[in-house]
Amino acid sequence: MKGLEVLDSLQGRPEMSLTEIADALGIYKSRAMMLCGTLEHMGYVVYDGRERVFRLGPRVPGLARVYENTNPLLALVRPALERLGGMLWINTSPSSAHHNDKRSPFERSSKNARALDTRPRARNAKLE
Repeated sequence: MKGLEVLDSLQGRPEMSLTEIADALGIYKSRAMMLCGTLEHMGYVVYDGRERVFRLGPRVPGLARVYENTNPLLALVRPALERLGGMLWINTSPSSAHHNDKRSPFERSSKNARALDTRPRARNAKLE
């Protein structure tokens, strides 16, 4: 289980020294080195000898893909998210009439800009 805790720690910080990992897990550095060595051998972390830090390794995204492909909730939500993504970028192609306009499609459209307005306001205040 401690090996997974190493990965959790690195998820919160992009890079950590051996001492930082040991402190985060509340274990001796020798134990942290054994855990990190195993994770490095398996490709879940990489060690940067110059910086003397560990980072997440190339096998971690594979775990995320397995989760995404087997999670039933994501399978239900994915089609709606893809439709929403298509709607959000409908006016952003380089050939659109607004290609020199640096604002987002929402900023160009007053209707959409009001719908996404996140300014704090009183509870019953109306949109302008």
